[in-house]
Amino acid sequence: MSQSSSRRSFIRRSVLAGSALGLSLPALSFRTRTAGGVQDGKRVGIIGLDTSHAPAFTKALNAEKSDPALGGYRVVAAYPHGSRDIVSSAERIPAYTEQVRNMGVEIVDS
Repeated sequence: MSQSSSRRSFIRRSVLAGSALGLSLPALSFRTRTAGGVQDGKRVGIIGLDTSHAPAFTKALNAEKSDPALGGYRVVAAYPHGSRDIVSSAERIPAYTEQVRNMGVEIVDS
């Protein structure tokens, strides 16, 4: 009987916690800072600048008139290291890092 009571208690707490979280989510919004103030948006980062995908995705997401299907996401940070043990990938990191940096993305250490 105590196991059934414990299960009901767990379910009750889970429902209450989920409801509270669901009600609070609209109050939480992602914002990016711009020169003119605060603008609504969704910030993302890229891990690994060792393939051509990194600059391509950054270009698409950060375009002034990006595709609405991309949901308003914007690349704001990138961690350059990726496949350090694959020579061809490691050799690409400096060039792709520079391309992404030139698109206004902060390059981070971790």
